[in-house]
Amino acid sequence: MANALVTRSLSKSFGACVALDKVSIAVREGEMVALLGASGSGKSTLLRHLPGFVTASSGDIEVLGRTVQSDGRLLPAVRDIRSRVGFVFQQFNLVNRLPVIVNVLIGQLHQTPWWRSLFMRFTDEQRGTAIAALAAMGIEDTSWRRAGTLSGGQQQRAALARCLVQGARLILADEPIASLDPESARRVMELLQSLNRNHGCTVVVSLHQVEFAIRYCQRTIALSSGRVVFDGPSSELTPEALAALYGSNAQHLFRPGSNPVMAPDPGSYALSASAGT
Repeated sequence: MANALVTRSLSKSFGACVALDKVSIAVREGEMVALLGASGSGKSTLLRHLPGFVTASSGDIEVLGRTVQSDGRLLPAVRDIRSRVGFVFQQFNLVNRLPVIVNVLIGQLHQTPWWRSLFMRFTDEQRGTAIAALAAMGIEDTSWRRAGTLSGGQQQRAALARCLVQGARLILADEPIASLDPESARRVMELLQSLNRNHGCTVVVSLHQVEFAIRYCQRTIALSSGRVVFDGPSSELTPEALAALYGSNAQHLFRPGSNPVMAPDPGSYALSASAGT
């Protein structure tokens, strides 16, 4: 199976601070991988390098078989590559004053003639696709509400609907559940898992909480101080293994009162249009 993304000796420094230190990883097409680490470990920095939002100090990145950047230089193909990469932000990245359906349709701007995109004029077919995506996320009833009136969990699901409409082959989710309550976090992770299993999207999701990595991702890549310290089955992330990797910082990777070893919930595998708000 081909690789969806590859980094080779990727390094990034901000002055004297080393954010990424020779990170080399490969994620195969169709995988759902957790990117685990405490705050400041380099998770968000790594994710933002992959679509070329940030340029590296050194190293190379390939996404979907094409080079995004090499030794700090973005290549011309980056714009086309970004059209096939969905990025989910922690703070949702929606335009609060616009209706939810318009926020979702923004995912199709790269397929829309410039004169239509300039005035946000979408076809009936595009609107139908957006409503279907919102239905798959369980929030079709919010289509014409202003995005700013939605709950955090609903906004994150609208962001996932935008990825679905975009036709993204690779979804990069930067701590998408960090600001959500436990129930909303569970629903968002289930939807990411369903996008992976039912739509064939490769998913890389950065997380603070190890129990979500174990429950929803077969593989975990763990970072500490900008270095890869673990890359293997999530089932091997026992408290003892995490303590060996992170020392006293391991406690920050568990939600208080959580069970770090959780079996996958069979009901989480399929998209459900009946999910609550």
